[in-house]
Amino acid sequence: MAVRWDGLTLELTAPGASRVEFFPLEPLVGGPVNPADEAAADGDSLRVEFDARVRDADRVRGVLAVITGEDTVCYTIDENPPPAGR
Repeated sequence: MAVRWDGLTLELTAPGASRVEFFPLEPLVGGPVNPADEAAADGDSLRVEFDARVRDADRVRGVLAVITGEDTVCYTIDENPPPAGR
């Protein structure tokens, strides 16, 4: 599994997954901007967009559910917010 920031977008990748779903653990400063549209995706990757206020968050925390066939594995996401100016 890979987690990285692309500007204000959190990219979550789980190779081999047929579906991925992101659930914030707490109200997050600055987003997600479109939680209903970006909370889940078919395939092995998900992009969750935040607004600039996410840079003021202490951490970005959530759970990533990775679905492969009939199996689901959940991972805790606990990331620093994106750096300023990116």
